[in-house]
Amino acid sequence: MSLQSPKVSSELKASVQRSYVETLQRLDGALTAICTEFDPARYSKVLEGYMLQGIQGKHLAEKVRRVENPASTLAGGCGAYQGSA
Repeated sequence: MSLQSPKVSSELKASVQRSYVETLQRLDGALTAICTEFDPARYSKVLEGYMLQGIQGKHLAEKVRRVENPASTLAGGCGAYQGSA
C-alpha cells in the first residue's frame, strides 16, 4: 500500500491545483464583469474571494489596471464603461 500512496498524493495535489486555477479564472472573470455593471455586493464577494486566495491588494490593483488597458477598452473592458447610456 505504501507504493500507491505517492500516486494518490500526486493525483490529489494535481486535482487541488486544477481547482485552484479554475477558482482564480472564475474570480478574474467576475472582476472583468464588474467593470461593465458594478454591483457593490458582488464586488465585495469577488474581493473576499481574492483575499481568501491570499492575493494582496497591490496585486489586485494590477489586475484591475490590466483590465483597464486600452486594448481591453476596445473589447469592452473597464475603461469602456463611462457610466452613461
